[in-house]
Amino acid sequence: MERVTPFLNLVNDPTIEHIITLRIALTTAEYLAYECGKHVLVILADMSSDADALYEVSAAREEVPGRRGYPGYMCADLATIYERAGAWTY
Repeated sequence: MERVTPFLNLVNDPTIEHIITLRIALTTAEYLAYECGKHVLVILADMSSDADALYEVSAAREEVPGRRGYPGYMCADLATIYERAGAWTY
């Protein structure tokens, strides 16, 4: 466990923490992989909480909703996260 860096959010944490924690975890993983040359495994669990957080922020900003009330940019945002988590280098 000395080489584990967990980033954890609970259901009752503030919405903005759900959005920020995921991105901080990926930024940390990219730093360890690309700058420090470490082998990194990123495990993303329950991406629906990130989608729900985007929904809440979008509603608070009074943005025009897309499918099922989620923001129109949600798919692009999730795709960016998956691309960052799945980048392979040899």
